[in-house]
Amino acid sequence: MIESGNIPPDDAMEVEALSPFHQDDFQGPQKRILTVFSHLEDSGSEWSCYISVGMATDEQKAPLVDEIAQAGSPLNHKYFLGAENMELWIDNQLAGLCRCRLSALDEEEALAAGESFMVWVYLDAVFIRPCYHSMGFGERLSEQCVEHLTNSAFAHIRERYSNYPSIEVVLNADFESEQGERFFDQMTDNLHMSMDVIASILNVPIKVSTDAGY
Repeated sequence: MIESGNIPPDDAMEVEALSPFHQDDFQGPQKRILTVFSHLEDSGSEWSCYISVGMATDEQKAPLVDEIAQAGSPLNHKYFLGAENMELWIDNQLAGLCRCRLSALDEEEALAAGESFMVWVYLDAVFIRPCYHSMGFGERLSEQCVEHLTNSAFAHIRERYSNYPSIEVVLNADFESEQGERFFDQMTDNLHMSMDVIASILNVPIKVSTDAGY
C-alpha cells in the first residue's frame, strides 16, 4: 500500500485509478531481477545493465522522478513513488522506469456467464533518461515488459483457460510523446507474437486489441 503522505491530496482520485500499486494483478507484488545484459556503445564503451521489477526504493527513484518533472513531462510521482515499477539500470544507476499494469476485471462474472476472459494491460508511464535515447534501451525494455506480462498471464490462464471460449487482451495507453507511442507500438507487436504462441499452446483463440491515442 502507498502511504497517503507520498501523494498530494489533489492527486488522490488519480492514484485510486492507478490501483493496484503492484504491476501484476495475477502474481501480486514482486521484487526481482528479470534480465542482465551488457550494452556496447559505438565509442567502444561497455555498460553493464539489468532490468528489474520492484527493486528500486522511493529514495532511488526520487532523483529520476524529479528529472522527469523538470523536463516538463506530465508523467509524475503518482506513477512511480509508492508504486511498483519495472526498472532499467545502467552501470548500477537507475536510468529508466516503466509503469505497466496487468489486470483481469470481473473475471468470476465472465467465467459464470461463459464469456471471453478479458486481460487488460495498462501502459501508464515510461521514461528513459534522454542521454540513453536512440540506443535500443526502449526496445529492450518494451520486450522485457511484454515477456514479463506474458509469462504471468500465461501462468494464470493455463490454470483456467479450458473454462473460457476465448481470450481477449486489450493494451491501453494515453500518448504524451512520440517516444511513448513508439514504445507502445513495440509492445503491441511483441504482444501479438507472444499471444499467438500461447493461443497455439492452449488451443484457444486469443484476440489482441489496442485502445490508445493522444
